[in-house]
Order: sequence, then C-alpha cells, then structure tokens
Amino acid sequence: MFEEPSVYEKNEKLRLYIPIYRDPWMDNALVNFVNILENVKENTEFMGEKACFDFELSAEGLNLEISNIEKFSQSFEAGLKKMRYENLVVLVYDDKLQGKKEVKKDFMLLQENKKRGGIVVNFKDRILNI
Repeated sequence: MFEEPSVYEKNEKLRLYIPIYRDPWMDNALVNFVNILENVKENTEFMGEKACFDFELSAEGLNLEISNIEKFSQSFEAGLKKMRYENLVVLVYDDKLQGKKEVKKDFMLLQENKKRGGIVVNFKDRILNI
C-alpha cells in the first residue's frame, strides 16, 4: 500500500510543500516560519553568501527548496537563536557606565545570571534551549 521511502542523497535538493490550512493557529505558524526563513535568507545574503534554500509563499501554501540540508539547519538554528535573543534582551544607555548595556525586557518574567562585560550571558530560568 505504501511506497518505500527513498533515501535522501546529499547532492539532491529537498523540496517541501506546506499547504494553507485555513486555520488561524496553523496559518499563523506558517507565517512565523516564513518570517524566520526571510530573516535567515537576508542575514545569509548580507554576509555575502548565497542562501542554500529558496521559498515561495502563495495563497495555496509554502514551497520550500533546500539545496544543502546541513547548511540550512545551521543557518536556521542561528536565526532562531538570534530571534530569541532579540525578544528577551534590549540595549539601553546607562549613565553610570557611560555606554550601552544589555537589559532583559521588563515584560519578561525571567531572572538573569551575572553579566559579563555588560552582556547577558544566560538566564536562571529554563527557556527555549536550541
């Protein structure tokens, strides 16, 4: 009844299609995924590299083509970490230090550990650990 799954070859492109579900939760997740893909692609190209993936969002769904899975997973993970960091920490000017320092955002109910050189190294609370 089911076909045997094919083994992925390293030089083969991976193509994914994710349909629009017409469900607010699922479609919101898809939009967030596309936003992450856009940020990762922009950062990769900003660094002077060619992105290892391409995508297109249409009214029917998302088409994603990945040419290098290992490179994609590394850049996607870095993009997630960057987004997590940007959502938790903000730079503010400190009169005492006469410069900018990192401070956790007020609305976050997290305790930070010691800072190193004015940079938030980690948090006491367990959060998304990628």
